[in-house]
Amino acid sequence: TKHELAKALGVKVVDVLFVGRGPAATPDWLVEVFPSAFAALEPDFAALERIRPMDRGVIVTCAGAGGGDEAGCVEPLPPALKRPRVLLPDTGECHAAERFDFVSRFFAPRLGIPEDP
Repeated sequence: TKHELAKALGVKVVDVLFVGRGPAATPDWLVEVFPSAFAALEPDFAALERIRPMDRGVIVTCAGAGGGDEAGCVEPLPPALKRPRVLLPDTGECHAAERFDFVSRFFAPRLGIPEDP
């Protein structure tokens, strides 16, 4: 399933750090990727919908900088029209207010929610 999830998310398998599944009450897939892979996510919603078992959806996450060094700094970009807000790695300086411990996106095409806004 790691390979199926990576392909459906548009990332390389080597960029997937962890794949797990929640308990029966919240049976979502959890996929942790490198920040560079997170920034490049290009989900194929039809492929995500075909993954089994898929009771609800897929959470994709990566580490942010939090209070740490500048290397993992993520900075929010202004949202594009009809497109979810995406956080990308920053190439320059990062202000304390722009630091996040982690970033995530949630996809549930099987429930009719391609991506949770």
